Amino acid sequence: MLLAALTSACAEGSGNNLPPKSASEWFFVDSFTGEVGGFSAASGRLEQIPGSSLNFSTSFGTPLPFFSIAVDPEGMFVTGITTNSAGNPTLQIASIASGGAISLTQLTATTLNPLALTISPQGVIAISDGVSIQFFTLQNNALVAGPTQQTSANPEELAFGPGGKVLYALNAGSTISVISVASDLSLQLIQNASPPLAPGQLGGGLTRIRLNAAGNKIAATTFDGWLYVGDVNPADGTISGITEILVAQNANLQELVLDPTGRNVYANDQDNGGIYEFSTAGGNLATLAGSPIVTLPGPVGMEFNSAGDRLYAVFGAGFPQAQIVTYKREPSNGTLTTTGDSVSAGVIFSNRMVRVAAH
Repeated sequence: MLLAALTSACAEGSGNNLPPKSASEWFFVDSFTGEVGGFSAASGRLEQIPGSSLNFSTSFGTPLPFFSIAVDPEGMFVTGITTNSAGNPTLQIASIASGGAISLTQLTATTLNPLALTISPQGVIAISDGVSIQFFTLQNNALVAGPTQQTSANPEELAFGPGGKVLYALNAGSTISVISVASDLSLQLIQNASPPLAPGQLGGGLTRIRLNAAGNKIAATTFDGWLYVGDVNPADGTISGITEILVAQNANLQELVLDPTGRNVYANDQDNGGIYEFSTAGGNLATLAGSPIVTLPGPVGMEFNSAGDRLYAVFGAGFPQAQIVTYKREPSNGTLTTTGDSVSAGVIFSNRMVRVAAH
């Protein structure tokens, strides 16, 4: 299913650009202006990968296009959606060579009214327009449009489960839809999970959903300070036992992350700064001692390394470029402490950060 040309690019890029064998994972940061940059932690510190910086918007000559980025979990390609001069949203593919260098390909496709973008572990690209989900695959050196499936949900954000057979959709900011994905990419809605409401709490306002690496926990945040965490059934992906906590009054929780095991969850306040730390033990959310951690202004993306002992947090308010700050996580209790390491994100107006496999 993956593009043959990307495999070829991987082989051609081996040689001097190949990172040490300990570099089993990469981290990519995107931006609202169409830029993406890659980083390695092979040396123990986050370092920018040579040749990993790319600006999708230059392919259309528009300085501030509507933009969305997703990275293949296997680390083979990056997708970006830009709006060309005629106002048409276009899906663009960039290959990731061995060593992490990124280059644009000639593979593009038109898509309509895109709201959300994600990629499965099998390389299937899913794009939501708020009513339906359109699929694309990379086959025989071509970007192939797959079926467009109507949904009974109104998906505003998408996330594949670890096996790629379940798709989670943030449904109009109010529920989390669990959708089964068959081998022919047909869809079946199997659950609409509604977060609980505290007395006097208004429904809706969900802004972000994320799963942990093990796929047994899912979390969501709201723009007014609420955090939710639920259990995920490994057999069918259904969600149960959702619990909630008010992180802070009027906190704008645009990003969150679970550690790989799901024992801890962290949310940041984009408006006021600070990273909030919680335990998920016993099916309850409990604030960790010392939470919140005081941070630079404007925290946006967050991501863990696969070992779960380092958290990387992107701060988009840095000038002339955003900064990525490293925090050490104590596995015994989940608390974070700064390591003192900071690196330029290599982009301005940065947004989110993801971890993918290196090759």
